[in-house]
Amino acid sequence: MAAMAGLVRTCLSRSLRQGAFSRLSGFGASAPSWQYRCFSAAPRQERVIAAVERYMKARKDDLLRDSDSGAENREESLKALDKTVSVETRWEELKFDDIDKVEVLLEVEDEFSHVIPDADADSINSVQEILSYLDKAGVN
Repeated sequence: MAAMAGLVRTCLSRSLRQGAFSRLSGFGASAPSWQYRCFSAAPRQERVIAAVERYMKARKDDLLRDSDSGAENREESLKALDKTVSVETRWEELKFDDIDKVEVLLEVEDEFSHVIPDADADSINSVQEILSYLDKAGVN
């Protein structure tokens, strides 16, 4: 029971910090829009892929707004960000630079409410490596 209370506190504090609310149908109350993620029974693999895809969408939106980047690099990056993410996806395929690598891992950390130590984060270069790390760290 204490573990569930801790998870509820984590989800609630995240909703207050992010200010993200949506309407719960039938309850007449507001709830975090990511509530299904907090209480998700979705397999770890699906959650990691979804986190990577969220980052890719945000990165693509940034590139579309940024007209200062080189046209060739920009088009190449936009094309890479349209790829389908799978367990085998590597950061090089998505044209991630060092900042992208950090930011995609921050998205995964947020998804799992778990901080990946820098020493481990430096060696993660793919979806499979994230899954292996989460398994090794015992993160569900």
